[in-house]
Amino acid sequence: MTATIDLTSVEDPQDAVHAAVRTLCEGGVVAMPDECGLIICGLSSHSEAVRRLTELRPHWKTAIPAVSLPYTELIDDYIVESPPAQKLANRLLPGPVILQLQLSPEKLSSAWSADAARWFHADSEQGWNFAVPAEETQQSILRLLPAPLLTLTVPTHGVAPTSPVGGVDLTLLGGTPRYGECPTLIRVQGNEWDTLREGVLSDRMIQHQLCDVFLFVCTGNTCRSPMAEGLFRNRIAARMQCSEEELVERGIIVVSAGLAAYPGSPASREAVQLLKAENNIDLRDHASQPVTEELLFRSDLIITMTAAHREAIINTFPDLSSKTRLLSPDGNDVSDPMGAGMEEYQRCRDEIQDYVDQLIIELDANS
Repeated sequence: MTATIDLTSVEDPQDAVHAAVRTLCEGGVVAMPDECGLIICGLSSHSEAVRRLTELRPHWKTAIPAVSLPYTELIDDYIVESPPAQKLANRLLPGPVILQLQLSPEKLSSAWSADAARWFHADSEQGWNFAVPAEETQQSILRLLPAPLLTLTVPTHGVAPTSPVGGVDLTLLGGTPRYGECPTLIRVQGNEWDTLREGVLSDRMIQHQLCDVFLFVCTGNTCRSPMAEGLFRNRIAARMQCSEEELVERGIIVVSAGLAAYPGSPASREAVQLLKAENNIDLRDHASQPVTEELLFRSDLIITMTAAHREAIINTFPDLSSKTRLLSPDGNDVSDPMGAGMEEYQRCRDEIQDYVDQLIIELDANS
């Protein structure tokens, strides 16, 4: 008989989490809420759970199988290194995405039982599907388990299941799924990717996540970094022989932010006037934004105006040291022209423009 717990009415959700963990560790199979519907799962290290999932799988023809992990970085323990795989995993997970990635024979997949590995080879001899759920209950359960879960994600098209799922030992019932579509299944092979099953994310959204992101950082994000952003975007578009609006389609995103920025402030009047008159670059729509952890880790290259800006970032996030640099290749600071008049703005703009041109030459040489 299937036990059932309604998460929408239970007094303490942790009781449900511990009940699911106990069932899974005993080799049981559990159904629980997912952002796209529900998942049916068992512990990958338990042979009885793998056997039962294998028997259940043909009954759920729309389900997508996956290895479900609690943290995105754990995927690296299984796969062949690939820039697209790393970007998609870091930028789309946790979330309604399943990535089919190529396995490395020297990594953890080689330690799995033959039955667990065979469960995936029915879909692909080259790779496994990996998921990192954003749904809170799943996250809580995964973080308490001794091994990853084998999961079947069953889309319910926005309708919350209201009855126990047949063939499982425990069903956790939840509220309405966040998405009315299935998770997007993306295959990555080498440097190429394609969508195996359309879902929440469109191909355009996926391509956007694969763009190289250049982040320019100053203090208030109203003069130096907006000028650097505008000049870099202008120069890089000219180099690629496209309009600035087409840069995203060419795989380039250019943004700026400030370490002490107030959200939504316009670019300084002098910066707007100077770049429009002499560079035909329009900063009138600029709105300042603060530097955030998400923005920093989303960026491929972080370019600061001063050594102090760089130091502030890497002191907080040492892992970003290798991709955080000064705009000046010689280690010079770009001084703040705020309040110093148009002549100082012109000197600052000329300095930034020279450094931007050198940066583009450097990027060309390394590409």
